[in-house]
Amino acid sequence: MSKLIPRNSNIRRKLVGTGLSYVEVLLASVIMAVLLVSAVRIFGNIGRSSRMVADQDSAARLALEMIQEIKQLPYKDPASAIQGDLGPETDEKGSYRSLFDDVDDYHGWSASPPQDRTGEDLIPYSHLTRNVKVYFADAGNFKQPVLSDEGFKAVAITISQADKTLAQQTYVIADVAQITIDKSLPTPKPTSLPPDDGDNDINE
Repeated sequence: MSKLIPRNSNIRRKLVGTGLSYVEVLLASVIMAVLLVSAVRIFGNIGRSSRMVADQDSAARLALEMIQEIKQLPYKDPASAIQGDLGPETDEKGSYRSLFDDVDDYHGWSASPPQDRTGEDLIPYSHLTRNVKVYFADAGNFKQPVLSDEGFKAVAITISQADKTLAQQTYVIADVAQITIDKSLPTPKPTSLPPDDGDNDINE
């Protein structure tokens, strides 16, 4: 048998007060959940941004290391007086980079993960790919590739992660021996004064 609780009894006031407390706790829980989700998103974005900055720094370092290695080599193959096709010669292929002996041997080189000159994987950069392209550059516009050697080779180094490019640097290396002064213009003749005959008198 149910028992009626008077409207103005202390028991009813306690029950009503308890019900309001549950609502307050529920609202507080919802607010905390929303704030927590927002915080997770913010910190997640910060983490991704930090990783991106770190990867871009690593990519710039890998590009710089590669061009420093390439710059140490001759412009042309020292074993051949004739400029052949760009890329490594037959006896240099499959040797990592240890047998590369001129600038354009690096044309078409690609490695993931990046490797040092002896073929050792660079473990800290295992998630990155480094590739190199070399082309003959126009003497008047280094960004323009040309078919024949005009004394300049452009070395384009790209560092990527999956399908995303993190760094792309292009360096131009000149063949100092091939760059000569244009002699097509006439050489100016030196000016000279008429010989002095020793007669400084003025004739009237």
